Amino acid sequence: FEGTPYDVAIIGDYNIGGDAWSSRILLEEIGLRVVAQWSGDGTLTEMKATPNVKLNLIHCYRS
Repeated sequence: FEGTPYDVAIIGDYNIGGDAWSSRILLEEIGLRVVAQWSGDGTLTEMKATPNVKLNLIHCYRS
């Protein structure tokens, strides 16, 4: 893992409504690199990278 100053992780719910995907797209459009997405469709590789991010963002369903 090679980090950047713009690495973030999205930590939240199961992503039933697809909200985390929309949030991820918006964050990437403003220049952040989403390294991990902790929801029902996150991967173990992403979870392992989470301690290396600069900011953890909490995402709630329909937030």
